Amino acid sequence: MDATGLLGPNCESEEEKLKLTKCTTLLVDYSKKVSILNATDIKLNDTKLTGFITLCKKTMICLEPTCLSEAVKDSIYVSCLSAEIKNTEFFSCVTKISEEKPDLSSYDCLKPEDYASGVIETSVLESKPECLKTVLEGFCGEEAANNFDENVSKLLSVSMLAVEIKARLNGTSTE
Repeated sequence: MDATGLLGPNCESEEEKLKLTKCTTLLVDYSKKVSILNATDIKLNDTKLTGFITLCKKTMICLEPTCLSEAVKDSIYVSCLSAEIKNTEFFSCVTKISEEKPDLSSYDCLKPEDYASGVIETSVLESKPECLKTVLEGFCGEEAANNFDENVSKLLSVSMLAVEIKARLNGTSTE
């Protein structure tokens, strides 16, 4: 993608350029810190992560009225949601399960294909949310299910948006 793909329509006016310029510092800071999402040593409420979440919110507010392309805005939004999810007991437990790959066969609500690779499949979020909640509580304790519905909703949103963004960037549609 060339640089013009980063901009949406109507970005030629001085007013639009000024809006983008006001966000430059936030965007530079965001680009320096987004790699925290790949860090494996970040714990709950780590100041780097909470700082990134705050930066994300400020960046999104700044970018909303600009002519930056929707694909770019959505990509940043996905990063922000991912950071929020990463800072939950819910995500810590899902990560623990995927790393330890425990035997989940004792959970009657799961079929072997729901965790075939030792990782709970994303489809379980939609098809068996109560089952997943039971697994998280059983494996990590009740705190892993705090704000369960909200966390599942965010995780599904991230997953769907990522597919949409990839399709837009490749010039195809998910519809």
